Amino acid sequence: MIGIVVVSHSRALAQAAVDLAKEMVEADSCPRMAVAAGLDDTTFGTDATAVSEALVEVDSPEGTLVLMDLGSAVLSSEMALEFVDPDLAERVLLSAAPLIEGLVSAVVTASSGASLSEVAREASNGLAAKREHLGIADADDDGAATTDSPTGKPDLRHELTNPHGLHARPAAKLVSALRGLDADVQVANETTGSAAADASSLSSLASLGLRQGHTMVVHASGPDADTAIQRITDLAADGFGDAPDPAGEALPDQSAGPIRARLRRLVTEPDLSGYEPTDGASEEGRLNEAIDQVAAHLQSLKGTVADPGIFDAQLALLRDASFTGAARKLIGAGTTRWSL
Repeated sequence: MIGIVVVSHSRALAQAAVDLAKEMVEADSCPRMAVAAGLDDTTFGTDATAVSEALVEVDSPEGTLVLMDLGSAVLSSEMALEFVDPDLAERVLLSAAPLIEGLVSAVVTASSGASLSEVAREASNGLAAKREHLGIADADDDGAATTDSPTGKPDLRHELTNPHGLHARPAAKLVSALRGLDADVQVANETTGSAAADASSLSSLASLGLRQGHTMVVHASGPDADTAIQRITDLAADGFGDAPDPAGEALPDQSAGPIRARLRRLVTEPDLSGYEPTDGASEEGRLNEAIDQVAAHLQSLKGTVADPGIFDAQLALLRDASFTGAARKLIGAGTTRWSL
């Protein structure tokens, strides 16, 4: 099985991403992963030496995939290849995939024993589902591995009852269930009339947009086709591992339009009736106070969940200069109001 290295400016962000990806697979099938992120627990930055040590830690004869966030993370990863044994460096592939989506796809694909090139391809297609959902086309994107829907009666037809449909975690369970089988399994969304997707590809399954109430159809061929269908049938009967909605009702409309409208109302209509602009230093102080208040709230939320990693990531982003820089620049320019 290949190894995976995550290179990021933020240690908390990288660790949270790894923790999220681990949730998608069983512990005994998870590939080895190492984090090379931040200069320490709180200081942002990347270190080529740390990256080289991570490469040695997860080195595998099958190769190592490196996912990076931006800027110096790429430069540090390239430099790290100069620090390690040339034979090891030959087995390393630096990926341009999106960090979060790419890592989740890579971990699920690697857990099936896929080759380095196969894992890298899945990671690169990590944004396919998001683009599909938002209706964004990219002529240069290979996209998800979809094909024309097979003809004939499907081997399985199932109406999804999951509150969130076939989202990342249940899709990952489906991919894992088919691991090691000699079968070609194709899944399509009968409700939307989608093209078929390769069931061994997480990004392809996610692009189908299978939501609660939609009907998925499955075609399987090959020596292990019957076994594949039985495993999917068992998963479907268990709701793909998702807890049922306690109210027994479908979730409210989660399509992009209504959500975007609600967010726009929230963002562009704050109550500014009591706001009086002051000098730059005072405005900077207001910003810092607001950040501190949000940070304190996030800290309080961390104690209410079993896995606080996502809040660590949000805290890291909250303090990230690239996140707050735009506001500070506007303050420095004397701007007191702006719209989105």
